[in-house]
Amino acid sequence: MASDPAFADRFRRELEIGARLDHPGIVKVIANADRTRLYMVTEWFAGKTLRDILKEERKLAPERAAHIAAAIADIPGIHP
Repeated sequence: MASDPAFADRFRRELEIGARLDHPGIVKVIANADRTRLYMVTEWFAGKTLRDILKEERKLAPERAAHIAAAIADIPGIHP
């Protein structure tokens, strides 16, 4: 895929954007301008992804979905 110019360009843009984002609900992308190949390094995050939670629970109760959404949005006073 690295040989596809459109893919490589999109990947680099996503890397640049990811490196600028700073939010507790988003895994940080670790920038490295000296790389010679396309790859992305992120911080380690212990826990489950939203995709994993949805696979396990199949359908979320409205209260559970609201708590997860609030945690992602980092709304003060509401915690899962």
